[in-house]
Amino acid sequence: MSTDVQSHGLMAPILSFTGDREEICELIWEDRSALRVNYEGTLAYIDNGGRSTDVLHFTSGVSPEELGLAGIPYNIMIAIDRARSFHCTWYNGSDSPMDTLTLEEFYRRTEGLS
Repeated sequence: MSTDVQSHGLMAPILSFTGDREEICELIWEDRSALRVNYEGTLAYIDNGGRSTDVLHFTSGVSPEELGLAGIPYNIMIAIDRARSFHCTWYNGSDSPMDTLTLEEFYRRTEGLS
């Protein structure tokens, strides 16, 4: 049954991605990795569940090493200097905001955060 869920974690742009996005995402899923890649194939994130607000928000002050290390087994190089924390509430009967977020929207929402 679908319901409202809460997500929080780390997200950052992907610098390089070796291979087919769908195949790599399938491998990530099969490995039960915490790492996820958005539909566009331009952002990587780790969703730890937890607290939230009504929409996707970003704040600064993230320790991004876990996110960067998670991409290494999948040949995904992540811009950890651009990593940002996120938290949101969303309905799991539809696509998550993290999966549908574009790189352009990520940069627009995180502009000025350090």
